Amino acid sequence: MIKKLLSISFGLFALLMWAFPAAGEKQPLDKIVAVVNDNVITQQEFDVRLKSIVQQMQSSGNPLPPQDVLTKQVLEYLINEHLQLQIAEQNGITTNDKAVDEAIHRIAQQNNVNLEQFRALLEKDGYNYNQFREDIRNELTVNTVQQRKARNQVTVSDEEIDNFLKQTQLSQRNGEYHIAHILIALPEEPTPEQTEEAQNKANKALAEIKDGTAFSEVVAEYSDGQNALEGGDLGWRNIAELPYLFITPLLSMQMGDTSDVLRNPSGFHIIKLIDKKVNQQSHQVQQTLARHILIKTSLITKDADAKRTLTEVRQRIVKGANFAQLAKEYSDDPGTVNEGGDLGWTNPEQFDPIFAQEMAKLAPKQISEPFKTPFGWHIIQVEDRRTIDSTEEFQRNQVRQLIQRRKFEDSLQDWITELRTTAHVEIKT
Repeated sequence: MIKKLLSISFGLFALLMWAFPAAGEKQPLDKIVAVVNDNVITQQEFDVRLKSIVQQMQSSGNPLPPQDVLTKQVLEYLINEHLQLQIAEQNGITTNDKAVDEAIHRIAQQNNVNLEQFRALLEKDGYNYNQFREDIRNELTVNTVQQRKARNQVTVSDEEIDNFLKQTQLSQRNGEYHIAHILIALPEEPTPEQTEEAQNKANKALAEIKDGTAFSEVVAEYSDGQNALEGGDLGWRNIAELPYLFITPLLSMQMGDTSDVLRNPSGFHIIKLIDKKVNQQSHQVQQTLARHILIKTSLITKDADAKRTLTEVRQRIVKGANFAQLAKEYSDDPGTVNEGGDLGWTNPEQFDPIFAQEMAKLAPKQISEPFKTPFGWHIIQVEDRRTIDSTEEFQRNQVRQLIQRRKFEDSLQDWITELRTTAHVEIKT
């Protein structure tokens, strides 16, 4: 049986590989269990997804909630999925076959098999490969919708980065925290009655945890979070990825501790610290000081001509000619020609991979043989190398990315809540 799963969607919607009817399996009467705007969720679709989620929870060791609670959670999951696919259809967002093929190829690689073997494994376990492809297509489409709707609203300012760096110690900043989460969601403008009801629900959930009920069981029964069916597990997160609401209590918690009920506009929260680790490390970067000469090819200048010219130029430099002067004479690189081909101090990732590879082979003062990249033909002379501590710059970039991810997830949760509250959803009993 295939055990490894590919998470395509930033951890919010885990790919459910077993969400397909077994081959030859008798299908139930295809009645409607819910209406979602102009679409419907059928009993067959619901049963297949329920079966898949039960199997995934069992394989991950998460206890199953009561049947009525699990039924509600799975139905809400499907409703949210349908709403996002409707947004995709309205905006002409589709996923082509090539993207689906690439995603399936990655899943096969994770299972250490080729595509033919992967398909055979699916069919051996009784699952429909064509339906599997469509589920992957839907997952990728939902991801695209999420990116367009939520990420475009996310920006991170230098001031936010400065404030975060000031508020957290280096050990905390580099630390990673494995946490689980319960969310009792609130609508965008809750009434006092809705707020009181949600708070009472959160207090009841916390009381059950303190009485000894497993956190994952309480999650499955109470949480409105996207990870509810995975025991509320958010995985390992750098502290910058977490809502500000979580940071203060988290820094004083020990492994296994559960927070009090926390409140922000999205609702009431309870978090559990499963594990933590601290990574106190500096970030060292090797930089290269080099010059180059580029000759571009064209209808007039063929590959052989460019290579021959650079071979002759290299021979002149080896015999004592000035590299910078010849670069000004021969180079077609407008960004460096006036500086004699000087690239300045650079990092390897700034260049085309072929260029970076050829430069890495050279010792200081050594000149490369002519070589070709997509930009044309080059020779390089390495003048010096140095290793610098770029920890501060690296941390700022890392914090920017982490805050952006956290804000993206917050924005995404708000958007999904808004979709749900403004949609016409009718659940058939």
